[in-house]
Amino acid sequence: MSGYLNNSAWKERFGEKSTVHELLLQVADGVLPLEDFMRRYKRLVLDYLRHFLSRHKIVGDETKVREASAEIWRILLESLPEKIADQWRDGASSFRDILREAVHEAHFNWSRPDRSEAAVRSRILPNADDDAGWLRSARADVIEKARARLLEYQRVNQNRNNVYHTLFCLWDEDHDQSHAVLSERLAAAGHRLSPENFRKTIGRAVDTFGRYLGEAVGDWIAKRGPVTSEDYARAFEELDLMEYAEKSNYCKEMMDRLDV
Repeated sequence: MSGYLNNSAWKERFGEKSTVHELLLQVADGVLPLEDFMRRYKRLVLDYLRHFLSRHKIVGDETKVREASAEIWRILLESLPEKIADQWRDGASSFRDILREAVHEAHFNWSRPDRSEAAVRSRILPNADDDAGWLRSARADVIEKARARLLEYQRVNQNRNNVYHTLFCLWDEDHDQSHAVLSERLAAAGHRLSPENFRKTIGRAVDTFGRYLGEAVGDWIAKRGPVTSEDYARAFEELDLMEYAEKSNYCKEMMDRLDV
């Protein structure tokens, strides 16, 4: 593959020296504390646990759901190192698959003191609704990470009157808005651009968001071996992110679809 993925600028943008793959090796070797690494997945896991605990009516009110989720998170952190060492290092499983399995095992271990093993086992096996909930949580997580990076980019470049995050958020409310409508809304937010400058800015804003989205999706893929263009395409599809990906040259290059 040529273009973005093979040049030094791409590698610098995507933080080649701090990929999930390399961080996981550091965790497996005991160099990086697991809790530090897992911060990038905490929002995803806790959001999914709230869905899972509520849907299965395992605990009562929202306060108890939050408390239970925090307890399961603690158990998860205790059990993950062994699973990473046993399952991830040999390349048999991607980290996201290991993580989901570990989440359900942590829930099982949390539940056992109060319930029979047979009763808990019958309830913790994920079904289609849980599969959908896991993917919804993952989708929200990667979008939030990409938005946060875009906001930071705008903040760092505010001396250049950068409005990428502001404009992207307006566009993301309704992707069918015309440029004229979006330009008026941006002006109402205090940023007036000429038609030509607006056309370039909206394209760059969406493309830059795509760059950060691609990095977050790479964290989601989290496989032991090299991540391929097919892996990226599959992940964008399963997380229902293709509408974003197809508008970004960065994402299209990751999927090897730059000319599509």
